[in-house]
Amino acid sequence: QGARDFHFVVVSDNSGRPRPGVYREAMEKAELLQPAFVMSVGDMIDGVNAEREGAPALLKKQWDEFMTYLEPLKAPFVFVPGNHDMREGLQEEDWAKRFGPGYYSFLYQDMLFLVLDSNNYDDAQFAWLEETLKKHADVRWTYLFQHHPFWISNRPTWGPVAKLLEGREKLTVFGGHIHNYAYTSHGNIQYVTLATTGGSSQLRGRRYGEMDHLMMVTATDAGPVMAGIELEGI
Repeated sequence: QGARDFHFVVVSDNSGRPRPGVYREAMEKAELLQPAFVMSVGDMIDGVNAEREGAPALLKKQWDEFMTYLEPLKAPFVFVPGNHDMREGLQEEDWAKRFGPGYYSFLYQDMLFLVLDSNNYDDAQFAWLEETLKKHADVRWTYLFQHHPFWISNRPTWGPVAKLLEGREKLTVFGGHIHNYAYTSHGNIQYVTLATTGGSSQLRGRRYGEMDHLMMVTATDAGPVMAGIELEGI
């Protein structure tokens, strides 16, 4: 390995009738892998209907419970907003109080990590993304995380993001949402869509891309070395 190589773990959806105990088990097993940090791709909680009586209390209960799942994890956990985490209104406001902006970036070992809020692309986010990419044009690699894998469905909303990413030669993109594993590449860009980490699934196995898993990523100068690991295999 190179002197600056490191590894991180990516975990996926825990929404849509989450199965008790799975996410906490994932954190226990992620910690065994000793990552520099753990990245989410969103949908950590089931979320609430803001019009429902007692919605604020229910939302607090869900987040309080989720935070107990992270207790086994000593490595930092990076929050990425999913549609269940940040519904318009009450949940947007709650997210801002808990975690701050829905999109942000950080550098680690001269690699750029981008978190996008795919629930609410707007001009401010596009402007921020463009500025951030320009500011960090010469990093060793760029990793982008968002919840919705719009690159699969070719959603028009993905177009402005894709345009900003054009010419980025060292780039890997992660998402979730569909509860099915998928991998594709366009040009030099790799797109990884994770299945579930406790979220609703028929769990028919790898053949159908339906399993509880995490992704262990070793970040190198030549790009990521990715190992998809089913939870029961750790």
